[in-house]
Amino acid sequence: MQTTNSLEFMRKAHRLITKLKYELDHVIEDEKEAIFDFSGPDGARAWVEDGVLRITVDECLPRNATYTNEMRRVWIRKINKALEGVNINFTNALCMIIVYSPHDFGWDVDNRAFKVVPDALRINGIIKNDTYQEITLLVGGETDKEYPRTEIFVVDNPFSEQMIIRKIIEMLKLHIL
Repeated sequence: MQTTNSLEFMRKAHRLITKLKYELDHVIEDEKEAIFDFSGPDGARAWVEDGVLRITVDECLPRNATYTNEMRRVWIRKINKALEGVNINFTNALCMIIVYSPHDFGWDVDNRAFKVVPDALRINGIIKNDTYQEITLLVGGETDKEYPRTEIFVVDNPFSEQMIIRKIIEMLKLHIL
């Protein structure tokens, strides 16, 4: 008698697990569609204003420690979608990435996966390559608890090596004298 009860229990459990599995599969598919729906609240926008390419992604750039290949694909897709219809490119670009985190404790800006930005710019033809000869990166951070995001600004690089060296020498002179 106990065997029949155990068998019936296992059958009910199996039916329930199967039902839950299909419900979970459905939820996962819905989430995938939401993740790849770039027109929604987790999307990105890009526009050119006075020769400056501006891209806003409606989330914080992920930390290196949590960054995965799937995150890279999602970020590149978001930026690709945002850049549709944008017609600008740079031979030597200055790219500034500002991460607006909801956290106001001291977080390390260099621990963010900012490599995805020059990769996306290269993939979209905004820059030819992401080598040191063709892009200079500036990465900064701010706090915005209401609207965490990542803002990207790309302009023609106004700096020459000589000017940078002169500025460094000027700064050193100020501190030495």
